[in-house]
Amino acid sequence: MGQQTVNCAKQTDYIKNEKPYKSAKYEAAFRESLENPEKFWSDIGHYVDWSKPWDRVLDNSNETFTKWFVGGETNACYNAVDRHVAAGLGSKVALVHDSPMTQTIRRVTYAELLNQTSRLAGVLHSELGVRKGDRVIIYMPVIPETIVAMLAVARLGAIHSVVFGGYAAKELETRINHAEPKAIIAASCGLEPNKVVRYTDMLNEALSSVRAPRPSCLIFQRRRIWSAELLDRQYDWDEAMGRAEPQACVPVEANEPLYVLYTSGTTDEPKGVQRPLGGHIATLCWSMKALYGMDKDSVWLAASDLGWVLGSSYTCYAPLLWGCTSVLYEGKPDRTPDCEQYFRLVEQHKINGIFTVPTAFRVLRAVDPRSLVAKKYSLKTLKVIYVAGEHCDYEAKAWAEKSFKVPILNHWWQTETGHAITATCLGLEQRGADQPEFSTGKPFPGYDVRVLREDGSEAEPNELGRIVVKLPLPSLYRADDRFKDTYFSKHPGYYDTMDAGYVDGRGYVYVTARDDDVINVAGHRLSTSAVENVVFAHPDVSDAVAFGVPDRTKGQIPACLYVPRPGLRGPEEQLTAELVAGVRDAIGPVASFKVAAAVEALPRTRTGKACRKAISDLASSRQIKFSLTLPKSKITTATTVRRDREEEPTDQITYSPEEFWAEVAQCVDWTKPWDRVLDNSDPPFTKWFVGGETNACYNAVDRHVAAGLGSKVALVHDSPMTQTIRRVTYAELLDQTSRLAGVLHDLGVRRGDRVLIYMPLMPETIIAILATARLGAMHSTVFGGFAAKELATRINHAEPKVIVAASCGLEPHKVVRYTDMLNDALTQISVARPHCVVHQRRNVWVAPLQPDQYDWDELMDLAEPHPCVPVEANEPLYILYTSGTTDSPKGVQRPLGGHIATLCWTMKAIYGMDKNSVWWVASDLGWVVGLSYICYGPLLYGCTSVMYEGKPDRTPDAAQYFRIIEQHKVNALFTVPTAFRVLRRADPETLLGRKYSTKTLRTIFVAGEHCDYEAKAWAEKTFKVPILNHWWQTETGHAITATCLGLAHSTNPPKYSTGMPFPGYDVQVLREDGSKASAHELGRIVVKLPLPPGTMSTLYLAPERFKENYFSKYPGFYDTMDAGYIDEFGYVYVTARDDDVINVAGHRLSTSALEDVVLSHPDVVDATVVGVPEPTKGEIPLCLYVTRDDRNTNEELINGELVARVRELIGPIAAFKLAAEVKGLPRTRSGKTCRKSIADLARSKQIKIPSTIEDSTVYRDIMQVLRKLGYAKTAPEPI
Repeated sequence: MGQQTVNCAKQTDYIKNEKPYKSAKYEAAFRESLENPEKFWSDIGHYVDWSKPWDRVLDNSNETFTKWFVGGETNACYNAVDRHVAAGLGSKVALVHDSPMTQTIRRVTYAELLNQTSRLAGVLHSELGVRKGDRVIIYMPVIPETIVAMLAVARLGAIHSVVFGGYAAKELETRINHAEPKAIIAASCGLEPNKVVRYTDMLNEALSSVRAPRPSCLIFQRRRIWSAELLDRQYDWDEAMGRAEPQACVPVEANEPLYVLYTSGTTDEPKGVQRPLGGHIATLCWSMKALYGMDKDSVWLAASDLGWVLGSSYTCYAPLLWGCTSVLYEGKPDRTPDCEQYFRLVEQHKINGIFTVPTAFRVLRAVDPRSLVAKKYSLKTLKVIYVAGEHCDYEAKAWAEKSFKVPILNHWWQTETGHAITATCLGLEQRGADQPEFSTGKPFPGYDVRVLREDGSEAEPNELGRIVVKLPLPSLYRADDRFKDTYFSKHPGYYDTMDAGYVDGRGYVYVTARDDDVINVAGHRLSTSAVENVVFAHPDVSDAVAFGVPDRTKGQIPACLYVPRPGLRGPEEQLTAELVAGVRDAIGPVASFKVAAAVEALPRTRTGKACRKAISDLASSRQIKFSLTLPKSKITTATTVRRDREEEPTDQITYSPEEFWAEVAQCVDWTKPWDRVLDNSDPPFTKWFVGGETNACYNAVDRHVAAGLGSKVALVHDSPMTQTIRRVTYAELLDQTSRLAGVLHDLGVRRGDRVLIYMPLMPETIIAILATARLGAMHSTVFGGFAAKELATRINHAEPKVIVAASCGLEPHKVVRYTDMLNDALTQISVARPHCVVHQRRNVWVAPLQPDQYDWDELMDLAEPHPCVPVEANEPLYILYTSGTTDSPKGVQRPLGGHIATLCWTMKAIYGMDKNSVWWVASDLGWVVGLSYICYGPLLYGCTSVMYEGKPDRTPDAAQYFRIIEQHKVNALFTVPTAFRVLRRADPETLLGRKYSTKTLRTIFVAGEHCDYEAKAWAEKTFKVPILNHWWQTETGHAITATCLGLAHSTNPPKYSTGMPFPGYDVQVLREDGSKASAHELGRIVVKLPLPPGTMSTLYLAPERFKENYFSKYPGFYDTMDAGYIDEFGYVYVTARDDDVINVAGHRLSTSALEDVVLSHPDVVDATVVGVPEPTKGEIPLCLYVTRDDRNTNEELINGELVARVRELIGPIAAFKLAAEVKGLPRTRSGKTCRKSIADLARSKQIKIPSTIEDSTVYRDIMQVLRKLGYAKTAPEPI
């Protein structure tokens, strides 16, 4: 025994081995491991140092509970740290922590690691009472302190249990109750892309309900991100370490447990895997050389969480036991911030070996299918990449080999084994090139792998069966009777891996699936991986999972869900057909493969495993339980497919609204969790997430900056009228909003106050919105340029503490002086005069300021940043005054919590955006679409929002939509159908637009008005993407019905449909008497209560009007006041405001049906139909239309053709005979036609021109045309 000199308290002496086992050939090593296991493993045992030699190498007297190195004593921390320092390697880098989300790289030497682990062991021993055999739970992200905690626990001979960082409270509580830890070590928080996860909040929730004795907690504060408030019996890591004394390593017998790892697999309840110390650390140390071919100077990356067995074995123990450098990567392959990170890591840290999951390659391949990113980096240090944890398809492997230019070697292991069962062992002179496709290599020494049939007999080579391992096993976990029943009862004398596969004639092992996932098709056993290999071979597939579903004739048949690659241009139906044909060609008709569908994402655990069993159970209508490694949304998404209309399955699974919306709400961060998800005790005043507190500005800005995305562009402001383009990053947005919040606070704005915002479409408007929300105050945005009288009405009603205005706005060829109208309005108000902050547009017009008006720039120069104020979920975020086409203005009040959660989720669920998308909504921030989807939706989600201050056709021409798409690489556009009509009228052949590339564009959504087929068809032909109509209202704040791209809806919904109901909306159609209408029967569209989160909570200061307007006519339903019908497949068709349905001799005609016919005329680009009085029939339709600029047909001929078309397509019942051309139609800025004002004018009623009308001069021409037709004879001039 040699005395070791270490930088801590006196150590027990350790035996230093001089000649560890070094077999050069795999075949010799494998043969010896089976024929003479004691000799073989005795040599391997000398790869680590022992404080006491073992008495026996192997005790197999109880065959199930095998013991290795019996009586030997050692310590894992000593072997991983102390001995390297004692050998003079203290200055060598042990750990490299690379965190792109915090934009930091840390290097920890072995000497520093020894100092930290020995002192933390001292803290645990002296302050928290941890002793040998005690349990310590570790709840931390992938940071060096997690490894320090693991090693410090092991140093004391205690048992650590690492829990996935961010595990929910219930799962954490289960583990605490089972392990009964003496102490818990936790980080204050972790990081997910665009999100800070507050670990201590979940820890505290778990501790509040544990049955076990409440343990002491040591909290590592990630001070640069978020520091937790410490509760009773919680101690600060840094403070404790500051007073700590180093603690020596405690010798531990080889078969005592090193750790307990709770596994929530894809097939069973969580179980605690108990790992024996001695055999585990010896095998791990040897495997770094024998299996992975690493030497002592290697740099090694195992891309995993330390809560997974891969992280424990090969991020922490194996590389440190071997004495090389381990890289800890706190990030994702593709989203922190981009798909370059794996390549950057290799180059920057000179990595020699990587261990990851195949899903990482699929993710990278989906983003960079041509491997262009890899060419930017030098990967010359990299020698090999190993993969495990899930099936590795050929396409992912081929892409990775092409990109990284090294062998990609699949190997197979399980949580239970802690290291590989089969592999290509580079250190034993096996060659990666010899490993056959789809094989996981040959058995690792010590594993006598066999394949058995159901009757227990041994299968022939290449025969599919159950993979088992003949006993005794090398180091495996030990437990209790459940251990014996689970793994050894079915095939006595063997360890049952529960995986299916086969062994070929050369001894290579092929793992095809969990045996539960082998599909029995009429007696033929079909492997899921065989189907997946064919599907993955298609170039348009980025991910896939095959599973069995019931079949009446064959018992089971295979089904497949697949994820199309981003940017798929062809129809999904065609891709599905190609996949079905491909499987049938490759496997044969025996596969009976005919069920496949596209989905947005697949349910995979955090370790990359596909959850086939959960999907299969769901498809078979069996109850499934979600583990925390498997988000429920992934299952819900994966099983939400568009079903075949001819074979509509009846098997469904539903969740309660509380479960569903509680999950959706996780996409935003909360400062205080809610007490109840839903309070519907006082309908229609529904409350969601009751008691929860959050802040809209924090979720839209701060959290992205905290996640390391400060340099990402949040806003692009494109203003052709000022000839400027501005880009605002999230960091700049945080600076501006926090300082403007400070300005507003200094002006007296507090939580619950109102701030009126009167500005054009520019970044400062969003800054004002978010600054108000930051303080917990309510903003009320008003259309820029609203007339003084309308503005005064809103000021009187809202009584704002402050008004934030711009000096001016821009219209084509005109500067609109906002402050002139604001000053006029302020002379008309009857409430207290508010302070005004004026943003001077110095490059356009600078307004003279009145005494109580302040210059934005001057105040901002003096401002101090103000933090976010927590706000209860049901307090109002804003008031939006709506001057609809049918009623006087009313203040829609929007509740905070449900609204921001739903908006954030819809960016993915409806619009199919990812975090790197560029999103453009062509709207104004005074309209609900602008608030929801220029401001909140994209910023909450963390993508880039484009703001276009211009017109489709006049600033300066009709090429602007195309220019913006090309210049800013827009992925999706949300606009109104009128934009297409305007573009078609100005440039019908797209002569101006065709010079621009729109290849980045994936889809266009429209809403706000009826979308006629002619406009839609023109736009689809022009932009070459799907045009998807959806329906929503100011009152709802987001879509009621839609084609949900993120929920795998077809991009080819029925003509004229607005999609299917969005989750949460129980849409129905009722007759006048309140009975339910039949399919295709026109009626009043209603929504059954309760309404989903984010819809209006009331009308500001008018709760009785709220109840009367929306809920009195049809009790128990929200009255949309729109007319329409639902088809037999559930698609919704919104035809008109119910007021706009024309009653012709008792027959109800939809104005939109008539308008569709009129707009199909090649010379007509815009039209509206209204009902006018008729003595015999009560009402008849009257049509006003606008023609193309280049038409050659006269009005009389067009009128005749329109009458003939309507009679032909709708019938004489329409009584359609009145049509006339006008110069323009009265439309609001949001694109809606004001039919009611035209109908009233025709009846000679006094009309008040709505303040939202884009061009009020059109009424003069319309009045003259109506008079020629015999209407509006005594109508007074519109006011």
